Amino acid sequence: MSQPFEPLHQPPNPKDLSARPPASTACAKVRGLLRDHADGELASELVREVDAHVHQCRACAVELSRAEHETMLLRQGMAEPVVPTAAPEGFARRTMQRLAAETALAQATASSMAGAAPPVPPAAPSAPAPAMRRTLLQRIDRFAPWGAVAALLVVGAMLSYQWFGKSPALGTAPVARFSVVRASDALVRTGAVITNLADGQGLGEGVTVMAKEDAVVLDCSDATAGRQPAAQVTLRSGGEVRLQGGAPLLVDGTLEVRTERPMLVQLIDGSRVELGSGVYHLDVLAQRSIDAPLRGVDTDYAVRVEVL
Repeated sequence: MSQPFEPLHQPPNPKDLSARPPASTACAKVRGLLRDHADGELASELVREVDAHVHQCRACAVELSRAEHETMLLRQGMAEPVVPTAAPEGFARRTMQRLAAETALAQATASSMAGAAPPVPPAAPSAPAPAMRRTLLQRIDRFAPWGAVAALLVVGAMLSYQWFGKSPALGTAPVARFSVVRASDALVRTGAVITNLADGQGLGEGVTVMAKEDAVVLDCSDATAGRQPAAQVTLRSGGEVRLQGGAPLLVDGTLEVRTERPMLVQLIDGSRVELGSGVYHLDVLAQRSIDAPLRGVDTDYAVRVEVL
């Protein structure tokens, strides 16, 4: 009966061997196992053999540290989160204006095809009107191949309206909202209804986000006319934040705020903090004191704002 093959191991870097050659046969064997040791892929008996050797051989111990450092850098690079890309300045306003213009154009075309009266020719026959006149239907026919592009623009306008708020240029007020960037373990409360929170979900006025074991990352758009989203907020585990009065309200726990511009954040004790552009930590801790009922309150709050 044939013997099973010995498992293959990741070979050491030839440049490392040239720069720092093994001092002995035992060192050469261990050097061939260091990468698997750093990845946690060695059998238990080989792990004990490598550990025993590096405790006696300083050169191999240094090489093991290098292999573990390379593995750590690789894992950090693979685990690094993707940063969402913000839309260009004024994207929502320009898209909505173009959508309004194209809607008016489509309505005029529909009226022309439904039997509307043709345009009246100009009174002066000497003017170069015939060379410049084209019916609206002819212009639409010329740009018919771009119908798919127009459809994409309409979809983009709807998304920008959904994510970046209503455009002040069209005479409507901005809408405050949370857009969920990451929520692996969190709940959302709307009135008396509590449901699980999902990535990509949009939340409006009056909703409360409750983080459980993991942090929740939200893009926050407020009710002002400034650039949206105004900030990205991270609610730590056990925390609770609500969208109230067009601005975030920290009810409990810790909230990290990365602002893109000046904005307002409310705290459960009634205070309102005006933040500039930067990074902030806000903490709210509910405390019950003995004399709280005598002062007409149920709960005292310890509030802290830290500028990073």
